[in-house]
Amino acid sequence: ADLKPEHITTLEVVWEQDLGHRVNGSLSVFHNEIHDLIDQVVDPADSLITFANLSDVRTTGVEAAVDARLLAGWRGRAGYTYQETVDEATDAELTNSPRHMAQLTLMSPGRLGALSGSLNLRHLSSRLTLAGARVDACTVLDLGVRVRPGPGGVRADLTVRNLLDTDYADPGAEHQAQDSLAREGRTFSVRLTWHR
Repeated sequence: ADLKPEHITTLEVVWEQDLGHRVNGSLSVFHNEIHDLIDQVVDPADSLITFANLSDVRTTGVEAAVDARLLAGWRGRAGYTYQETVDEATDAELTNSPRHMAQLTLMSPGRLGALSGSLNLRHLSSRLTLAGARVDACTVLDLGVRVRPGPGGVRADLTVRNLLDTDYADPGAEHQAQDSLAREGRTFSVRLTWHR
C-alpha cells in the first residue's frame, strides 16, 4: 500500500558523425538517476513475494556505435557500452549489471522472393550476484532467417538463439533459490505467417 512510483532523471549528450559515404558513427555520454527503485522482495513476516522501493541508483556511462551500409544492400552495426551502476547510499555495485556490453550485427537485404537474414553477436561482462559471487562473462551468437516468396501469402521465419551453444548464466533474483541461473543452450523456433 505504501509503494511509490520510481522517478528517473536522465542526462545524455549525443554526437553523430558521417565517417564516409556509407558509414556513420555516434558517441553518447549518459547519466541516469533512479529514485525509489522498485524491486521484488520476500516479506519476512509471511514469506510472500512483494514489491518495495529499495534504493536510489545511479548509472554513468558512454556508448559508441558505427553503422555501415555494405555492398549489395547488406548492413552492419557495431556498438560498445561502458557503464557503472551503483547504489547511491553505499556506492556498491548493483547486481546483474554488466560493466561492458558489446554487440555486432550483420543484416542482409530483405528482398521479396529471396532469403534474408541477420547475425547478432552480443557480449556481456561478468555480473555480480545477490550472494556476492559473479557469473562469468558471456558471448552469444543468434541467427535469424526469413523466407518471403512474394508480397502476400506465406512468410517463414527461423530463429536460432545461442547458435554456438554457449554455456552461460544470469544472476538469480531475490525470490529464487539459486544464486545464478543457467541459460538455455541452442534453441530453434519457426514461425509461419500467412497474409490474405
